[in-house]
Amino acid sequence: MKKIGVVVSISIILLQPFNAYASGEAQDKTVLENESVVDPRIDQLKIYLNSLGIKTYQASKDKRDFNKATCIAKHLLGLNSNRDTLTSNDIDLLLSLTKESPLPKNSKPGLNVNITCQMGYFVSESKVIKIFEVSTGSNDSTPRGTYKAQRKTPTWRKSSIYDVQLYKPININGAIALHGVPSPNMIKYSPSSHGCIRIPNSTMDWLYDRIPLGAEVNIFGKW
Repeated sequence: MKKIGVVVSISIILLQPFNAYASGEAQDKTVLENESVVDPRIDQLKIYLNSLGIKTYQASKDKRDFNKATCIAKHLLGLNSNRDTLTSNDIDLLLSLTKESPLPKNSKPGLNVNITCQMGYFVSESKVIKIFEVSTGSNDSTPRGTYKAQRKTPTWRKSSIYDVQLYKPININGAIALHGVPSPNMIKYSPSSHGCIRIPNSTMDWLYDRIPLGAEVNIFGKW
């Protein structure tokens, strides 16, 4: 009886490494099965959107910035604007977007700002000629609607309400203005201003002469 006990004990010891390996293999298999599969066309889509002038912000520390690019692409296709994770069908549709695609119904000539996507775009001669990121007001403080450029400053100007400098501001509704920023970090993934529409300075340079006094600015969407 003692010999049998010794044999059984030795067998258990010898089997332990195999059991541990088998357990680990099963665990690895479970992890692999639970991992989300990334569609290989995502990289293709990023290259394609960039070719259309829709930056996918691949160098951004905030990976969600890619969702802003796909959100505005959906909008330009006339689809529901959202920042959701892409489905296979979404990718097919976004790869069908071209510079000749018809404008969505709520687009207007000139500057359009989509609050849902935190993106803006400029329409000229029934075509989108520039697309860029923006930051609108936190706590739903950016008004929606169509407004006209009321006041322009061709250089920096201090805000009349807050202790901050505004670059080439264009007021469209009282103190609410389109403007550049002292730091690129002020343009974030989510709404972060006091109600104004923050725009990258290089884009503000481009927009300034294209939005004369009286020009309309179209703002829509909801975060």
